[in-house]
Amino acid sequence: MKAKSQRWKVVVAFPNTRISRVEKMSGIFRFLQGKNNWDITMRQAPLKPKELKDFDGVLLTGTASADSLAAIEKCDIPAVLIAMDCNRSHDIAIVNTDAAAIGRQVALRFLAGGIYKTYACLHPDVPTGFSMKCEEAFAKELAKNGAICTKLRRGIGEAAAKRKPVAIFAFNDDLASRAISECKSLGLNIPDDIAIMGFGNDTMTCENHHPTISSVEPDFAKQGYLAAMHLERMMSSRSPCRRTEESVGIKRIVFRESTHRQHGSESLVRRAMVFINTNCRLPIDVRDVVAHLGSSRRLAEIRFREVRKETILNAIRNARLDATKAELLSSDDSIARVCERCGWKSENAPKKLFKLRLGTTMRECRNGKRLNLKHSIISAKIKPSKITR
Repeated sequence: MKAKSQRWKVVVAFPNTRISRVEKMSGIFRFLQGKNNWDITMRQAPLKPKELKDFDGVLLTGTASADSLAAIEKCDIPAVLIAMDCNRSHDIAIVNTDAAAIGRQVALRFLAGGIYKTYACLHPDVPTGFSMKCEEAFAKELAKNGAICTKLRRGIGEAAAKRKPVAIFAFNDDLASRAISECKSLGLNIPDDIAIMGFGNDTMTCENHHPTISSVEPDFAKQGYLAAMHLERMMSSRSPCRRTEESVGIKRIVFRESTHRQHGSESLVRRAMVFINTNCRLPIDVRDVVAHLGSSRRLAEIRFREVRKETILNAIRNARLDATKAELLSSDDSIARVCERCGWKSENAPKKLFKLRLGTTMRECRNGKRLNLKHSIISAKIKPSKITR
């Protein structure tokens, strides 16, 4: 039976450590833009059946514990799972990643390179439903073009014996990272001998690895939007709703050093962005980036405008604002403390930039109110301004 109140009490149990959490929450807030009928409680700890009785709906994603899934199966409140599944047959919606579409698109991107002689896929230690479906579509698309997909059962060592260059699709970024480490220990060159594509585009993993890791980025924001849409539909219904399933495909494929050689300007900018993303919480400025590159400031600025259509200073601000938003959503510290921890000299500049990019204040963002995704902190770029760091 659905709550009769006009306001819905919703518990959102998302992991706290991945960029996907921020993107999914952005999608949820985009759905709620202009509405004022959800009271959201964020949780990282496992959910329990007793506490779920206090809510009108639940959103669950990521590496949820078996206890959380069991709690959802036992309760009868509307629930939406992202990239997960359970045995409930009513008042449940599943928003999945489209494994078949991803497998096909990665195969086509590898084939478009025209240089690989062998193709392989790398599963987690325990293959998942997603990885199996992804491999099936990956192999099928390769077969259409006369190529064969090899399943690596004992790690990268098997790939060393294949005809090179080898293109490997690892079904998460951690697997890709481990594969690159194995390649180094075996003396294999990346990407000349082995090219590796990950999945998830976790920038902390992909951009701080050497070499940087190419990766598939699912449309996490769309997953969040659809999850919120299905949950409100079920909470608003006067009778139990049938089980619903929906799949979301790729947002983009990000090519980095693990799959192809960079042109000179791209390589320079890539090195700069790794430095910026790694050190954005420190009080770095343009001079620090230029010193790290070992180039002239004029050349570095020209390359940034060519490749990223922005200045080095804007890139630093964008990375620092990303870190600030992540801190606001995951920490209860004061805004002043968050700004200090994210490399800002004071609160004033970041508050103005935050409002400029999101159309909302830091406090409103933390409270989950009136988030304006037209200026999303993740995908949008701020316009040049006279505001200093």
